[in-house]
Amino acid sequence: MHLDDALSDADLRVLLMHDNDAFNRWEAGQRLLMQTMVAALHADAPLQLGPRHRGGAAQRAARPAIDPALKELLLTPPSEATVAERVTPADPGRIHALHEQALDQLVAHLLADWSWAFETHAVREGYRPESDQAGRRALANQALAMLVRHAVRSGDPVWPGRALQRFKDAGNMTDRLGALSALVEVAQRPGRRRVCSACTTSSPASRWSLINGSCCRPAPANARAGCSRACAS
Repeated sequence: MHLDDALSDADLRVLLMHDNDAFNRWEAGQRLLMQTMVAALHADAPLQLGPRHRGGAAQRAARPAIDPALKELLLTPPSEATVAERVTPADPGRIHALHEQALDQLVAHLLADWSWAFETHAVREGYRPESDQAGRRALANQALAMLVRHAVRSGDPVWPGRALQRFKDAGNMTDRLGALSALVEVAQRPGRRRVCSACTTSSPASRWSLINGSCCRPAPANARAGCSRACAS
């Protein structure tokens, strides 16, 4: 069930930028982007995030008063499953293409902000199970994924290299999985497949968590002996 509250785009932008409730701000941002994506689906047209979308995203990324955990949510577009619920019939391929376009435009227009977000919020002190660190890790890992995404498309090896080093150096599962998830962008390039390097980690628990939760698939016939999973790289 979807309730129509008759809020205009201008009303939603006011909520997004000024509401005191974090959920209301997140929902307003999701609805604004959802409306743009649904309109593109109905028109069978490419997604175009206008200046208001881009400017609003840039303001959210740069505002120091916004909690990092909330920033990560505000800068994440609606999931493909959520978009599919709003259109009939749902075309998974078209929805996926629009979702990819949304991510590409968000990273292209906020490239400097993503770099700032990673450098500023990456947790370099020892791990602590606290909300502050959790929020910083979430935003830093999202920023890394977006930067690697842009780097793969532009042929820049720097950010994929930094993601690989972060995977190797990570002292906790959250940052290691975040780096590995970012490297999926590199893995998806055509014609590149080998046994996942995570299969060489010494801890069986770490190996299973990393492989089962992200990029790996059943190993091809020529996989290294003893490895039951494989991924592209």
